Amino acid sequence: MLGLHTVLMSSLGTPEQQATLTESLDVLLRFGAAMLRSGDTAFRVRDAMGLLAGNLGIDQIAVHITLGGMTATAQAGTQSVTLAARSRRSASTPRARRPWSSLRARASPA
Repeated sequence: MLGLHTVLMSSLGTPEQQATLTESLDVLLRFGAAMLRSGDTAFRVRDAMGLLAGNLGIDQIAVHITLGGMTATAQAGTQSVTLAARSRRSASTPRARRPWSSLRARASPA
């Protein structure tokens, strides 16, 4: 689950242009997070986000993926926006099951 996206930096432009770029980048971050949750690698997530960015009117995108979240900077014309998303574990997300936790040490008969 993603936390609140925060606008870290934005360049000059009309409020409508900034809103459009921010919304497009928000969509890309959610898409990338969904890919990561489904098990895709960071390389594939960055590649897919780059392909989708072109269709959303974004000229350039830079994505930084960590264990705790994602940061992306998008540029369209003279406008640029940077958004950060923090990943949070939801209460319904099960913890990883350790296959060795069910194994018990047994003493071999002597």
